[in-house]
Amino acid sequence: MFASDNIGTGKVINITSSYSGNDIGNYNIINQNTHFADITIANPTISGLGDQTKSFTTSSYILTGTPSISGLPIIYSSSDPSVATINSTTGEVTFVKVGTVTITANISSTLNYSSTTSSYLLEINLNTVNFNTSQITNQSSGLDSINSSFKNINLRKVVNQNDSNLSAKIVVIKDNLNANVESLYTEESAGSKLSTDFIDEEEKEKFDKPGNIIEEKTIILKISENESYNYKLEFRQKGLVIKPLDNSSGYFADLNKSVVIKSAITEIKNIAGYLKNQIKTIIFDLAIKFK
Repeated sequence: MFASDNIGTGKVINITSSYSGNDIGNYNIINQNTHFADITIANPTISGLGDQTKSFTTSSYILTGTPSISGLPIIYSSSDPSVATINSTTGEVTFVKVGTVTITANISSTLNYSSTTSSYLLEINLNTVNFNTSQITNQSSGLDSINSSFKNINLRKVVNQNDSNLSAKIVVIKDNLNANVESLYTEESAGSKLSTDFIDEEEKEKFDKPGNIIEEKTIILKISENESYNYKLEFRQKGLVIKPLDNSSGYFADLNKSVVIKSAITEIKNIAGYLKNQIKTIIFDLAIKFK
């Protein structure tokens, strides 16, 4: 065995010999000389981690890595504690708000082991809860200046899921007279984004009227345990109308349009025969003022 188990070159190996047998006394035994060998640093790895997609309702979970050398401690960290925190020892992740964060597992270097890291991406998605739209009182708004024709609401069960991409103009109504195209919303495989890159000024002023109501839904958009917002969604022939149900929801929507749109779009799967790509205009009706 080595005289010391730490890394190094020319390490002394202590060899202890023992001999037995009935005729052991007939031999002149010379013990082996001391030998030398090198001990090099070990390079551990961490396995067992993979990207995670969670709903905010989950609130927490545990995912731990496995060191290739048994017994080595792993320390965990979060790239953004404002989105998710993590117990550095147990690997338990606790959600703070929706967003994306990188979780990193690390084995620190020692005299005999090199350091190593492994990480995974955690995406925390919005949680929306549906309520019966018959409980909502219709309120007049600036949308009436765009389209005053409504059809009766026909609520149906889930029969279709549409995975096509979406490209629509964002129209914001903040009074009863003006409806302005503010930006473009595009949804692709790489993700969704808002852009103000219009072809020209004339194109910026044009948008498709949303048409008649196909179905209405009401959602609660839950951002954190103590933060949630309420919206009425009108899925129409050529568009989606988003109406906040209180002042704080209107303020949040005005500052976080892409977040609200992403949550609203997930409701399309619950509408029979409604195609995502038929949405050409998304209207934020922020003209309603609540006392």
